[in-house]
Amino acid sequence: VKVPHHTNSNEEMGWKHGIVALCGAILCLVCFDEASGSRGDRDPSFLRCVEGCKVTGCAGSHSCETVCNRSEEDVQPFLRLLRWDCDADCKYHCMRITNDERVQKWGRQHTWKYYGKWPFLRFMGMQEPASVLFSMLHFGLQTFLLLNYWRLVQFAKRQGPKLRYPYSWLWILEGAISLNTWMWSVVFHSRDTNLTEKLDYLSAILVVYFGLYRTLIRILEMKSVRAAASVGLAISCMYIIHIYYLLRVRFDYGLNIVICTVNGILQLSLILGWAFYTGHSQRNTLLAATLLLYVATLLEIFDFPPLFEVFDAHSLWHLLSLPAPYGWYLFYCGDTRSHLLQGKTE
Repeated sequence: VKVPHHTNSNEEMGWKHGIVALCGAILCLVCFDEASGSRGDRDPSFLRCVEGCKVTGCAGSHSCETVCNRSEEDVQPFLRLLRWDCDADCKYHCMRITNDERVQKWGRQHTWKYYGKWPFLRFMGMQEPASVLFSMLHFGLQTFLLLNYWRLVQFAKRQGPKLRYPYSWLWILEGAISLNTWMWSVVFHSRDTNLTEKLDYLSAILVVYFGLYRTLIRILEMKSVRAAASVGLAISCMYIIHIYYLLRVRFDYGLNIVICTVNGILQLSLILGWAFYTGHSQRNTLLAATLLLYVATLLEIFDFPPLFEVFDAHSLWHLLSLPAPYGWYLFYCGDTRSHLLQGKTE
């Protein structure tokens, strides 16, 4: 039994405008990412500093505090834990030195990126401390919301053996996948290596593909295990092909962004359209969460050097997007309650 649809023209235009705005923002982000580069790691003075540091253990005449000159026992525990070797530590110190010299001479607007990242101030061995902190907050919030939703599902089960919400497993699995993603986000922003970058990307891509899966299962009301498994197999194949290409053929950042963008726009359009068409009780909550992500995405578009050498646009995106999972949590709870109150049984 579907909920009768009662929408007015203002609500309908609202979610349509939200989708259009989100699409525009993400497409701009794609273009920006493609156009941006890293001038810092091509700077001759930086390259000379790194080469000299790896030989002498000193970053120019300024710093001889690199791990190159120390035994493993003398290296700070946090640097050992995050595996800062001589090459990586030299690049960090030389980045700090060459960037400080340039900024002192020409101003903050001449801050350059190095290997795709701004020259952050390292803290306890973490390359991007603000992004690490905000990713940890996301992880903690997701854990709290997932446990709360689990308690709601268990409470509903105790109300009657025949009364059951058929999509609770979907939201719980999505919560677990999100936790995995934020865990690797913490690791990647703590220490950017080839391995941690791949794990961060692959876990984030999994969230995107699972988002499409959960959207199709919910809006098409697939309650059959066979139907859900068939859709899951098809989307799993898409995900496997995607990551196989990235890992075995070419790690194409631009293509990855385009595929994830199209996927994201598709699933958001579908679930928002479905929510407003059916008059879902949490349709405005979903719209608000979507618009919040749109506003947060604007920060990524208007990228800027880190404030206080810590807070860049990406870290502030992590911070500003914090309430979005709570919006989805309200949708999950509202969908569960309305389904049970309507007396749907399995």
